[in-house]
Amino acid sequence: MISCGNKITQGFQQRMLQQDETVNDYFSNPQKDYVYKMRMEVYGRFFGGILIIKRLDENQHRMVMTSEFGSKIFDFSFINGEFSKDYIMEDLDKKLLIKTLEQDLGILIRERSEASRAFESGKDLVIRSPWENKYTYYYSELGDSALNKIMLASWRKPKMEIRFVEKTKGQAEFIEIHHFNMKLDMELKYLVKE
Repeated sequence: MISCGNKITQGFQQRMLQQDETVNDYFSNPQKDYVYKMRMEVYGRFFGGILIIKRLDENQHRMVMTSEFGSKIFDFSFINGEFSKDYIMEDLDKKLLIKTLEQDLGILIRERSEASRAFESGKDLVIRSPWENKYTYYYSELGDSALNKIMLASWRKPKMEIRFVEKTKGQAEFIEIHHFNMKLDMELKYLVKE
């Protein structure tokens, strides 16, 4: 059966939903600090530094980005799905940008999402999940639960995507975050090798 109506899944083959949720375990180990070299382009301005993501508790993550010289760029907390801006540098302290970073980074670290529909597209299994008044689409290869991509979309068009470009043993080594409707892109390169 071919899905119709939704522009994102047009041409995808609908599948029977095998699970009631989708899992993203890239940032789920509380014993580990996830340290990335981060490059962010915001409306033609570049910011670079170190991003540390720490899972503090079952429903709590903290993210701190510093410049390579140690100046804090931002400090965010996610506790039980609630976002807290503990600090953001003045140049980035814009309501729309903060809301967008909250959304992007919240989706990036969200471990479990309700699965509402399943699709197949070529070699990919795609699970759709509601996100506020939009949808997130979780892409993985058929037969492999490791995520390749997460896309945020309205009913008609994609808004943002997170690509897990390089992965090893459940670790996202290189991540790209790209927006389709605004000039905001981020790259994260994992620094701590085990």
